[in-house]
Amino acid sequence: MTYVAATDRTTIGGEGEVPGDQLQHLQQEVQHEAQHEAQQYRRAIYALIEKIRHCGDEELQELLRSIRNADSLAEATEKAVALKYC
Repeated sequence: MTYVAATDRTTIGGEGEVPGDQLQHLQQEVQHEAQHEAQQYRRAIYALIEKIRHCGDEELQELLRSIRNADSLAEATEKAVALKYC
C-alpha cells in the first residue's frame, strides 16, 4: 500500500482520498485499540502467572492442559483468567 501525503489530504494506495485530520483520528483510534489489547494481554498473563504461583500439583497440571489444548493464546489466557476468577 502506498502513502502519499499532501498538504490537507492523504491518498492511500489510489483507493481515494482521506482528509488529513480524519486519517490522524483513525491512526489514533488504531493506536488506542492496540494499547487496550496489549493491556488486556498483560492482565491475562499476570493472572496466569499468579495462578501458576498458587497452584498445587494437580491444579497446575489442569491449568497446563487447558493451555495446551487452547486454539490460540487468547483462548489460553481466557481459560487462565476463568480459572483464576471464576
